Amino acid sequence: MKKVLPDYSKLKYEPGDHAEYSNVGYMVLGAIIEKITGMAYEDYIRQNILQPLGMDKTDFLYMKKTELDEAAGSHPTWNVMTPLLYIMAPSYIRETHGSHLWMERVYTDQTPSTGLIGSVSDGARLVAAYLNGGVLDGKRILSQESISSMTFESQVKAKNEDSLHYRRQGIGWQIYRKAGRWVLTHDGGGPGFSTKIQLYPDEHLGFVLFTNDATFESWKVINLASTLKW
Repeated sequence: MKKVLPDYSKLKYEPGDHAEYSNVGYMVLGAIIEKITGMAYEDYIRQNILQPLGMDKTDFLYMKKTELDEAAGSHPTWNVMTPLLYIMAPSYIRETHGSHLWMERVYTDQTPSTGLIGSVSDGARLVAAYLNGGVLDGKRILSQESISSMTFESQVKAKNEDSLHYRRQGIGWQIYRKAGRWVLTHDGGGPGFSTKIQLYPDEHLGFVLFTNDATFESWKVINLASTLKW
């Protein structure tokens, strides 16, 4: 971090003016967690989130016990980003078959902004705890006050927000107001994968979608699912 942060020492705008998501910002947050707790960030997450919630198929490393359930990442052979894979990350490409490139295991140590490897069922446990006020199966990972801070008390408006396009940044969540519904969402992805978690907190409803296609439009599936009666 000491080598990287000097490049980001000059603010683009004043704190509280508007918000933009930043992986570097979450890397700084991880460093703060390590400083306060005296623990490695990965160990802190394991002990305080993954283990209490029984997320035993999720970790920062590939696990032997989940090997048979792993999905290979894929990317379309014909896509605007495909040449960059050959140029910047050719070792990620395992083979080409039909209309897709199939990827080797992809691992990154750029925690905490990314790096978790896990299952959709574990992701659903995290969502269930969040929607239940930070508790699942009697194990608390967040206080209600923390959840409020992450969502509704600490919103900063987006740079181009107007009355017709409500979009704000919480802590970890992008917050929208659509058709009278509050929506919390966070996207992820990388070589071969695309993920999306979307919550409707007032309705106690959440969706978790992990796909092994880097170009899959997860938002279309979740937006359609959100129109159904659950």
